[in-house]
Amino acid sequence: MKHLLTLIALSVMTVCASSCASDCSKAWKALPLNPDTNAALLEEQVAANPAQWQAVYDFLTGNDLAALAVGRHEIVPGGAYANVQEYQTKTEGVFEAHRDFIDVQIVVSGEEVIGVADLADALDCTLEYDKDRDCVLYASASKVRKLDVDSTSWCIFFPSDLHQPGMARDGVPSPVKKVVVKIPVAK
Repeated sequence: MKHLLTLIALSVMTVCASSCASDCSKAWKALPLNPDTNAALLEEQVAANPAQWQAVYDFLTGNDLAALAVGRHEIVPGGAYANVQEYQTKTEGVFEAHRDFIDVQIVVSGEEVIGVADLADALDCTLEYDKDRDCVLYASASKVRKLDVDSTSWCIFFPSDLHQPGMARDGVPSPVKKVVVKIPVAK
C-alpha cells in the first residue's frame, strides 16, 4: 500500500510539474518577446527548469523595473539573478556568447540596437571562454541581424545566440537603463 501511495504521489507531482511548465511557457510567450526569440528553445528550457523560469517571470512582472536599483538582484539563490545597468549606447562593440546562462535582456528606458548571429557564424575570437564570467567574445560575425530594441521588445539569448548589445541606434549614443536576467541553462 505504501508503495502504491508513493507511485500515486510521484504521478501527481509529474503531472503538476508538466502542467506548471506548460502554463509558465504560455506566460513567457505572452510577454513582449522580440520576434527573433527561438520559441522552441524557450519552450524546451522552460520545461526542463520550470521553477527558475517561473521565479524570473514573477520577478519581472511583479516589480517596477524602472525603479530597480542598479546592481545585482538575486532571484533564485544560487540560480537566476538580474543585473540592472545604466549606460550610454556605443558605436562599436564586440559580440558575446554564454554557455551556462541564458540572457533575458529588457531595455527599461531608452533604445538600442543589438546585433545577433548564430554562434556558428562568429569570427575573430578576442577572448577565449572565461568560465568565471561565463563569456566568450568575438570581434565580428557573418550573417548579423540587427534588432531595434526598446521597452516594447524583450530579448532572450540562448548559448547558440551570439549577441552584440548596447549599440547606438543611427550611430548616435544615448542613455539606456536595462535589466539583464541570467537564467541557468538546463542541460
